[in-house]
Amino acid sequence: MTRPADLTRQALITAALAVFAEKGFTAGSVRDITRRAKANGAAVNYHFGGKEGLYREVLRNALAAFENNARVDDAEAETLPRREALARFVRQQLVPLTKRDQFSRYLRLFAWEQVSASDVFATSSPPRSCRSSRPRAGSCAATCRKMRARRSWPSRPFG
Repeated sequence: MTRPADLTRQALITAALAVFAEKGFTAGSVRDITRRAKANGAAVNYHFGGKEGLYREVLRNALAAFENNARVDDAEAETLPRREALARFVRQQLVPLTKRDQFSRYLRLFAWEQVSASDVFATSSPPRSCRSSRPRAGSCAATCRKMRARRSWPSRPFG
């Protein structure tokens, strides 16, 4: 049986993803998140230690989703004809942006980080699979390489 605290925690993560995908980290408010999650205002501090901790959890989930949904490995992508590579990019990166599902929210979250990078993202490290010199192939690896090129990833892990 799921405890009420676990349900509240998951509701906060789901609501935070929606708010941060719509408004970005800076403009996303804890008040809006707790209202959408139908949770007490203090629940964010209780479960995550604050807005930053909640955002780290959302980022962790987003990176895990990219890792789990990797469709093309980097070696294969290098050998594709340009037309096929472009078609795959559109299917994997642009088409999901037109939808309102969880994965599209993760894409929007990373788009916000490209436009208005948060200190939380800058001070968080990538997941283990992206830390090695040869990360696991796919979307997560490509995302991590882009983020590494843009900012330095300190060795401090999420949380």
